[in-house]
Amino acid sequence: MPPAAMHISCVPVPTPPRPPRSRRTPPVQVLRNDETAQAIQPAPHVIAAAFWKAGSVGEVSVDRAACVILRKTPGMTRISVSEPTQKEATIVIDLANTTVSRANGPDAGRVSVVRRADGARVTVDVSAAAGRTVEFVLQR
Repeated sequence: MPPAAMHISCVPVPTPPRPPRSRRTPPVQVLRNDETAQAIQPAPHVIAAAFWKAGSVGEVSVDRAACVILRKTPGMTRISVSEPTQKEATIVIDLANTTVSRANGPDAGRVSVVRRADGARVTVDVSAAAGRTVEFVLQR
């Protein structure tokens, strides 16, 4: 008996067309990438930054090492912050061009807000947080 025959066919499959540029996800903008901070802006209203020491990225300044995610919408700013060294008691965040006066949310009791002429100073109690993220919403 002769061996069984095998037949392989390669058929090209067309690649689906790419959507127009305006419908694609906008590229992530790198705001800073140096010894002070690594920061991106994945959307126009969001900044995510890992600060290795005191520094600034856009409208956000910190007084020491911190990981900060800021989501700014009309009337409110959502902030998630953690202290990566787990050695500090507070992190001070200065926000330029922000008119807020109070903090709300799950960890609002750890946050104090002081209005300034150029924005707001936010002091976050990270003592005993063990690196856990402190989350809150700043409102007018």
